[in-house]
Amino acid sequence: MNKVKILFLAADPSDAVRLRLGQELRDIREKLQLSKQRDSFSLESRESVRPGDITQAIFDVEPQVVHFSGHGMSTGELCFEDVLGKTRPIQPEALASLFELVSEHVSCVVLNACHSESQAKSIAQHIPFVIGMNQAIGDKAAIAFAVGFYKALGAGRSFEDAYKFARVEIQLEGISEHLTPVLYVKKTVNQEKISIDCVTVAMIKSLSVEKRIAQQEWLSEVARLHPISSVKRSAMVALRDIGSPSVRAISLLTLTHERENENLRETAIKCLGKVGTEDDLALLQELSQNEQIARFGRQAAANAFAQLSESLKLKKSRPKTSHQSAQSNIANQPYFDVAISFAGEDRAIAEALAHRFRDRKMRVFYDMFYQSELIGEDLAQLLAKIYRQASRFCIVLISKHYPQKKWTGFELRQIQDRAIFGDSSYIIPVRLDSTHVDGISETVGYIDLRCVTIDTAVELVAEKVWQVQSKVHKLSDLL
Repeated sequence: MNKVKILFLAADPSDAVRLRLGQELRDIREKLQLSKQRDSFSLESRESVRPGDITQAIFDVEPQVVHFSGHGMSTGELCFEDVLGKTRPIQPEALASLFELVSEHVSCVVLNACHSESQAKSIAQHIPFVIGMNQAIGDKAAIAFAVGFYKALGAGRSFEDAYKFARVEIQLEGISEHLTPVLYVKKTVNQEKISIDCVTVAMIKSLSVEKRIAQQEWLSEVARLHPISSVKRSAMVALRDIGSPSVRAISLLTLTHERENENLRETAIKCLGKVGTEDDLALLQELSQNEQIARFGRQAAANAFAQLSESLKLKKSRPKTSHQSAQSNIANQPYFDVAISFAGEDRAIAEALAHRFRDRKMRVFYDMFYQSELIGEDLAQLLAKIYRQASRFCIVLISKHYPQKKWTGFELRQIQDRAIFGDSSYIIPVRLDSTHVDGISETVGYIDLRCVTIDTAVELVAEKVWQVQSKVHKLSDLL
């Protein structure tokens, strides 16, 4: 799972007043470990930091959040350590230049040090969220602020909300320094409230294929509208990896309107290499030869052109896949004997049924049997045909999870259309518990897996399929 990486930098020079930086680090670690989102965060620390250690730590950790704890000077410099452990001040312009170079993956900087506001202002030209102190701040207040900030982040709050909770935490400790921390938001980040930040990047990257499919609409909205480019790129990659048709349009839009953002442009080019059409080949070739684009962008376009060309060539030369043949045969007879509709939590049971049906030489639609063929297809269109037209029967695994899923809701609507306008005995409910599912009548006969084994359930379904194929008279003929 991809995590939000937090880099804690501490410097406590021997010629300055000693600070309780160890306690601050311990408290932050503890609050993150106790939070409900604890699996979404990784905390790395570096102590007695010298100026040269900063870039090395950022290279090593690649953090989304950089937290500095230590001393600041009234003239605006932050105090790091030299080789002897003495104070080594760093000017605001120097740190701002550094963060400009790492702005693609750093989303938030916390400067928990006295008089760090001027540093925060400079860094905020490049980083979406930066927190500094507008005057001297006491040890207790600084620790309370850090605790409140990461406690809120661990609860899934945005950076802006975490900043507000952190100021309240200072008040709750009875300390009158809650107005000392100040938040600077990058000028291009102009929404009043941004709840999608680097926490969301990690969440997007950790989504399973099934969840990415179910949340295509949300991912498309993030990819089109979110002001932070790293978030947009993560959403585009997630859409690309499931072959969503929307990512092509988003990529073309990005190449038109985001010409100055080289990283976004590179992501859009790579997406076209995977999901593009013949119409995009000329564009990719043009981009690969455009001298106004950085070298790595031209190389990405050349690679994407080659990838797309090869993909299109294979599509033309290869024989029809099984589901493509199915599409041409749907009008004549069902391609599948049974299709299985289920929630992800019940996959183990669905897989056991699918393998037993296949062992009986029955044609069964179970998504894992067709993984490679589903990639790059319009899943909504294809699955609608499978569940509405291409299957002789549909097994619905009814459990408490089934009504809660968007994707099973989509499948059920197709199944209901077939049952209403076609064969009323099309649905075969298989109960795992007593959950009621809207649209499946309580009077429809069902198989109860609480009472029979999976092998018995397979026998019953196989017999029903055989009766239809052999045109054997059955009780439903009386209805």
